[in-house]
Amino acid sequence: MDGLKQKVGVYDSDSNLHLGDVSRAQTYTNLTGTSWCFPPGDTLLVDAAGSGGFENDVFQSKAHPFGSVLYLGGKAYTVALAPDCKSLRVEPWTGALAEVALQPQGGQVRFVTLAWQQPGGQWQLIRPAVNEGKVLVPPGNYRLYACSLVGKGASRDQVMVSGMQRVTQTPVSIMAGKANTLDCGAPLEIKVTATKTKATSRLALGEATGDAKVDSDSILRISANAAGAGGEIYSTFQKGDGFNSRPPKPSFTIVQAGGKTVATGNLEYG
Repeated sequence: MDGLKQKVGVYDSDSNLHLGDVSRAQTYTNLTGTSWCFPPGDTLLVDAAGSGGFENDVFQSKAHPFGSVLYLGGKAYTVALAPDCKSLRVEPWTGALAEVALQPQGGQVRFVTLAWQQPGGQWQLIRPAVNEGKVLVPPGNYRLYACSLVGKGASRDQVMVSGMQRVTQTPVSIMAGKANTLDCGAPLEIKVTATKTKATSRLALGEATGDAKVDSDSILRISANAAGAGGEIYSTFQKGDGFNSRPPKPSFTIVQAGGKTVATGNLEYG
């Protein structure tokens, strides 16, 4: 298309022996509010690097949600799977496109996945091409769903992070010919929560000999989230060439009001 030769595949991500399934949003309501997710539909695989295959990675850099829009070489195309599933019709996008500036540091955004509102209240995932912190999308209402960032620096020192927005936010109206913006990405805010509870009393093994011990210390539970400008929570962190290694676990220090260090450690799970 337009002089671009691209290998594209269709993958049965929901494993139902059928191709062409679009992922549909599911919402959940609890005491803290309403959240949503997109269970696996089918996937469009794009060999953008020209390697001849579809290598998988933790950021799914070659995987696009199956739908009516696919970005190849930075341009938008309409796609449709033939009824016999033997061919994929790809045509240049002829409708209007609206430019959206990703802020406040859009230059660090490598991938962004948006939910595009469809008739009947349905939502469709699209992953527009990011060019210098901007994307071109069909006009409509959108919500941020996922975002991947790459920090500056030498390739061996770069860190790539990926996060998702699970909270159903008010849609952003994006119009052609208008200055549209979307908040996502850096700077990341580290949100730490700590809860202190009394430890459950327990008897040591020495109870049988009459030398019982009671543990009356408190337990301090610490958790941390890295939140982006759009409220997305980052949970995948990779570094180095090809982003194939993990950075060190985050460390913490607990300091009393007077400046005395009480404890130090690593956050193993978040």
